Amino acid sequence: LGITITVDEKERLLALTDNGIGMTSDELQEFLGTIARSGSKAFMQQLATEAEGGAATSQAATSIIGKFGVGFYSVFMVADKVEVYTCKRGATTGSCWTSTGDGSYTLSEATGVSAGTKIILHLKADAENFASESTIKTLVSKYSSFVSFPIMCHGNKLNEIDAIWLKSSGVTEEDHTALYRHLNNAYDEPAYTLTFKTDAPLDIKSVFYIPQVNMEKFGMGKTEQQLHLYSRRVMIQRNSKDLLPEYLRFVTGVVDSEDLPLSVSRENMKDQRLLRNLNAVLTKRVIRWLSDEAKKDAKSYNDFYSNWGLCLKEGVAMDRFNAPAIAALLRYPSSSAADEEPISLDSYVERMSDTHDTIYYLIAQNRKVAESSPYYEAFKRAGVEVIFCYQEHDEIVLGNLGKYKDKNLKSIEVVEPPKMQAAEPDAAKDTDKE
Repeated sequence: LGITITVDEKERLLALTDNGIGMTSDELQEFLGTIARSGSKAFMQQLATEAEGGAATSQAATSIIGKFGVGFYSVFMVADKVEVYTCKRGATTGSCWTSTGDGSYTLSEATGVSAGTKIILHLKADAENFASESTIKTLVSKYSSFVSFPIMCHGNKLNEIDAIWLKSSGVTEEDHTALYRHLNNAYDEPAYTLTFKTDAPLDIKSVFYIPQVNMEKFGMGKTEQQLHLYSRRVMIQRNSKDLLPEYLRFVTGVVDSEDLPLSVSRENMKDQRLLRNLNAVLTKRVIRWLSDEAKKDAKSYNDFYSNWGLCLKEGVAMDRFNAPAIAALLRYPSSSAADEEPISLDSYVERMSDTHDTIYYLIAQNRKVAESSPYYEAFKRAGVEVIFCYQEHDEIVLGNLGKYKDKNLKSIEVVEPPKMQAAEPDAAKDTDKE
């Protein structure tokens, strides 16, 4: 099974052919005989009837995409005449349906028609770009790259990339690199890769990537979200801004869900509550993914954080619900760590004495300025660790966070300096003897 597309720029023709089961003359009349019908009205009535009868939602909401006739008459937006040749598999004669979109059509017997269906569009003058092979390649690449059947155009296969997020095994690093490059028009390899599948509370099959380079650091403007929404391999939203919060804009990839109710336009979501639930599930999973990567390889995570740490700080400030989990991903230099080796808030807490209930931080331009600060001097003498923050926005981030786990977060500039620890009694006696 496959789909073949041919174009003729001179004649302004676009033809799409498949070698599927085809249609009989009666089926042509049923599916294409009435513009108002076009398959969609009856199909939606069927879903409503099944839903009222108590049928399972997932069963009732069988994908509207792929139903022949749904949205078919939108073809007359670009064509002034359409011919449909079809032959039912096993039949000896075929049929030809022709219409100019004026509310009428002709139906006749056709000979020499192979099993399957062929649609020929006679394009309007202002839609002649659809007879361009380059335009077809662009559209297929954008919307139908992962259709399971091969899509051919003048001998070239247009959908070369597999929908690897649907595979249960056999996916290699090379497969991930190919998909990452295809989605992002990139030439590098992803720094991190995650395949995430679940069927509860929503059906989700997804693959996520994180680039190695943050172009925002080079003054390229804010990174556009490049997470694409699919349903059964067909793109619904490109660069969707609804799947993850903006502070996770560095995550690219594909989310494919069969639970999505879709309009015929493929662009408008009918159930925003479902989309919000999808966002919540994905956000939690991405944060947990980053936490796992940090535990797995601290050095690699530090490289990631040097690129995308600012985005995580945005998350702490903007997402109060997930702020505690995101805060665990933050990294800062510390007075206890030499050579600017960043630490986590968890590692700070682990080193705290039982008598301390506060994580201390200091905003400074750099380490030298921080260590020469009069505020820090008292903490240094008392042996109390201080986190060094070199960006002014850190004061907002940590100030808004307020607490981490059961510990307070406070700037050493606004607290009483700690008292020096008292000397041990034995040591004091030895000093007196001397």
